[in-house]
Amino acid sequence: MFDNIKKFVLHLLAENIAQACTLLIGLAFKDGSGSSVFPLAPVEILWVIMVTSGMPDMGLGMEIAAPDVMTRKSHNLKQGVFTLEVMLDMVVYGFWMAALCVASFLIVVYWFGNGNLGNRCNTSYNDSCDLVFRARATTFICLTWFALFLAWEMVNFRRSFFRMQPKSTKYFTQWYHDVRRNKFLFWSIIAGFVTIFPTLYIPVLNTVVFKHKGISWEGGLCL
Repeated sequence: MFDNIKKFVLHLLAENIAQACTLLIGLAFKDGSGSSVFPLAPVEILWVIMVTSGMPDMGLGMEIAAPDVMTRKSHNLKQGVFTLEVMLDMVVYGFWMAALCVASFLIVVYWFGNGNLGNRCNTSYNDSCDLVFRARATTFICLTWFALFLAWEMVNFRRSFFRMQPKSTKYFTQWYHDVRRNKFLFWSIIAGFVTIFPTLYIPVLNTVVFKHKGISWEGGLCL
């Protein structure tokens, strides 16, 4: 149970660090009016926290014990949840996700785009915001999928996603059995992948509510 609490906390805080760092770095991007351009819109952030990650976080609380749980040293009760291992993982995962999210935004805007950040694209859509809205959608997808994959990675703190069962002889397929073992977590993550598409392609919902728009080739960056 204590392991599952740590998984829940680590997944939640690593994701929050990634969002915070992405937004802080975004303050450096200025549009034509001199205002900062946010790589993530407020509704996108709420969606990731409450819709995308909420159910997987609950699913992590239902995980069975890790195979090596009986071989570890007893946990120091005075240390609490925030062990050195948890804090290091939280920072590394959070910064790494933030770096990839910012990179996806920069690639769409400056590498493949002309660097035009539009005018007042944080509040509404206009013709000058096309590039920013596509870059924001790319960043949103990256963050969403990172958060979902991170939930699976949290199933075991110390082993690879592909080798969570060290004694298994299913060298290439064990990961498939592992991800399907926890049905609640599995279907929560699948739902997180699926529900992102309506937010991208339903008119009005995408440009007015989420402040992004549908993408095409940019989806390759997320993969």
